[in-house]
Amino acid sequence: MKGGETPMDWAALAPHIENPKRESIVEAIRWIGPLAPPDLQVVLDDPEFHLANIAYHVTALAADGVLTDIGRRSAGGSIEKLYYFPTP
Repeated sequence: MKGGETPMDWAALAPHIENPKRESIVEAIRWIGPLAPPDLQVVLDDPEFHLANIAYHVTALAADGVLTDIGRRSAGGSIEKLYYFPTP
């Protein structure tokens, strides 16, 4: 968490991060900043965190309003979405 940011309301997040992978995703983005699913795969560095699985959980967290799509970047021949927390 960067200085001056509002602390995370973990009690409000609890229903959305019941899956340990979702909790790891939220914590990684909280500590590092905006990330795309391929970044998360590298950061989490766990064989159980397949890119498709990470993308699924990130999409679910975004649908729940926990994360938001804050932009896109070119990565080789594809476009990656960057996710972060919604601004209050």
